[in-house]
Amino acid sequence: MTRKLLILLGALTAVQLSAGAGIASDAAALPALREKAPASREDVLALFVDALLEKDLEQRCSKLLVVIEKDLNNAETPLQAFRTTFKQLEKYENILKKFNAMWERHPDHLLTMLHGGALNRACNVPASLRLKQFAPLLKLDPQKLITRPQWKKDHIFALLPLAAEAMTDAGEFDKLCSFFNKWTTSHPEYNMPAGLMLADYCYTAAARSYAAGETSRGKSLEKCFNEAVKLINTGKDKVSDRKTADGVLFFYLKFRQIMKNKAIDFARSYDKRTRSTESNLWLLSTAVECGSVADFDKAVQTVTEFNPRFDSSELRFKTLLNAGMYAEAEKALKKLPAKLHFNLGCQLLTMKRDWKALHNAVIKAIQSGTPADYRIGHILLSISEKLEDPAIFRMADKILTPHLNHPALANAVGYISAVLGQDLPRARKLLTFALSKEPENIAYIDSMAWIAFKEKRYAEAEKLITKALARINPREGIATIFEHAGDIAAAQGKSPRRYYELALKYAPFEMEFDANAVRKKKETCK
Repeated sequence: MTRKLLILLGALTAVQLSAGAGIASDAAALPALREKAPASREDVLALFVDALLEKDLEQRCSKLLVVIEKDLNNAETPLQAFRTTFKQLEKYENILKKFNAMWERHPDHLLTMLHGGALNRACNVPASLRLKQFAPLLKLDPQKLITRPQWKKDHIFALLPLAAEAMTDAGEFDKLCSFFNKWTTSHPEYNMPAGLMLADYCYTAAARSYAAGETSRGKSLEKCFNEAVKLINTGKDKVSDRKTADGVLFFYLKFRQIMKNKAIDFARSYDKRTRSTESNLWLLSTAVECGSVADFDKAVQTVTEFNPRFDSSELRFKTLLNAGMYAEAEKALKKLPAKLHFNLGCQLLTMKRDWKALHNAVIKAIQSGTPADYRIGHILLSISEKLEDPAIFRMADKILTPHLNHPALANAVGYISAVLGQDLPRARKLLTFALSKEPENIAYIDSMAWIAFKEKRYAEAEKLITKALARINPREGIATIFEHAGDIAAAQGKSPRRYYELALKYAPFEMEFDANAVRKKKETCK
């Protein structure tokens, strides 16, 4: 039996081995297992090899599910092989149904819950169904879960955000609050990491609660977020493992608009404590994003000690740009290779919001032979909105027309067409196409709402903007959506004040948002 298994393993292709990484070491140990493990262990290994050799992808998935269920406590490698094969399926519904049936037979097992949660999310299974599958996690006490031998710490931290995402998408915000409080007070070792895993979802749920007019619930969720921030701020200097440190830095970067200097402060202190190549690279990249020139120069000095040929000039330009040091950035740009001048120059003018100069630069580039491709078209489209210029819009539209099979570009052209009042029926067709490709995209839903508003279809506009508000994420430009909601409410004789206040609350997340214009609207509304 053992000899047959080893011969089969030798015949596996490289692709099959990558899908079933780890099985070779198990098979090589079979002589020892014969003495120490029951005969069924060999049977499981044989089934696993047979599954990997199956050419039909659906059959391979089905066979792997049999292997997984026969030995769930040791199913990490077969599960990874299953996930790898599952991604290659043209039609996945039948296999997903089989996987979920297995999940239902073992609802409280860590691995089925973890992989099932990720798999169903990737397949866009409704949030209510995903949340139902996480029921055991919501009911059980964290202390009991932590002590279970098969519940590893890394797996638990991977599972928490999957469950939180299901609660957020399903609108079960009270459950999310309870879940947060339970896990952030469970055990000293888990409190801060749990807060780190769940904070983002609490913040998003708070914004969605405010959007729905549920102010009390919004405040409760925002309180959870603030508690998470306290836990992270308190525990960040004690973090020693790379994964958690990476998570803290990523968290601070995500929310850098409302937590000034936290990201660069953490990257700086972590590098000082760790003194590693990795921590220095974190400091370098964080300094670029946060516009900290002094930290950038310090990090570069360390890099050049190991690599004297390292050229930091382009990154330094971007650091100056993010620092708002535009005069210095312009000087730095002149020292860069000529081939970079146009793209980086457009970034500089965009950051300065000098739309006329940007328009002149683009026209000059076209006249000098730069191809008028979709990238140029998109820049012109943005300029036409900022300058409210239909002529520039028509130029952009002409360039972009061959590329409107891409939903993001169709949305951009349709939305700005509506903003400028240009050919609204065509704008509606473009947005209908974009939504047919990505029906849950909140930017597309908001654009369609704005087209309906421009067509004075206010009831339709309100329905669409309400749908967009139920899906908002504070870090995805929602200030504009709140402003649109206010304008749509005002057009129907309703008070828009609440929406304008929310637009201003989340304005820091949207670089080009005109907060002053919204303040004026707020001052004049009822």
